[in-house]
Amino acid sequence: PKMQDAFDIMAKGGKAGQFELKDMARYFPSLAAQAASAGFKGAEGLASLVSALQMVRKGVGSAEEANSAFSDILGKMEAKDTLKAFKETFGIDAAKAFSKTRKEGGNLFETFEQLLTLAENKKPGEAVNLLFGDKEARKGGRAILDNLAARKA
Repeated sequence: PKMQDAFDIMAKGGKAGQFELKDMARYFPSLAAQAASAGFKGAEGLASLVSALQMVRKGVGSAEEANSAFSDILGKMEAKDTLKAFKETFGIDAAKAFSKTRKEGGNLFETFEQLLTLAENKKPGEAVNLLFGDKEARKGGRAILDNLAARKA
C-alpha cells in the first residue's frame, strides 16, 4: 500500500504540473538522499518534494534545469556563505532557524522558503542575488519566490 500511495502522489503531481512522472523517475534517485537529509520524510515529504519540484520547474526551462536548480538550493541553503548572507545582509539568523527545524524533525526546505520570503520582503527583487553567487541557485531561488503562493494554495 505505501508504494501505491507514493506512486499516486507522484502521478497526481506529474499530471498537475510540468515536472512529469517520467522526470521524477529520472531524477528522484539522485535527489532522494539529499531531500531526506533536508527533512522530506514519508508520504508528506514526498508530496512536498513533488510540489517543490513543480514550483521550480515553472520558473526554469526544463525538468533537467529544475532538478539541477532544486538540488543546488538543497545543497546551499545551509552553506556557510548562505547563512552569513542571511545574517549580515538581512539580519536573519538562518542557522538558528534550521537548527530548530532539525531538532523538531521538520522540513528544512519549508524553513528555507520562510527565510527566503523574509529576505525578499526586506530587499524586494534583490534577495536571491544577495544570497547566492551561482546561477543555478539563483534560478531555483527566483522560481521558488515567484511560485510560492501557488504552492501554498
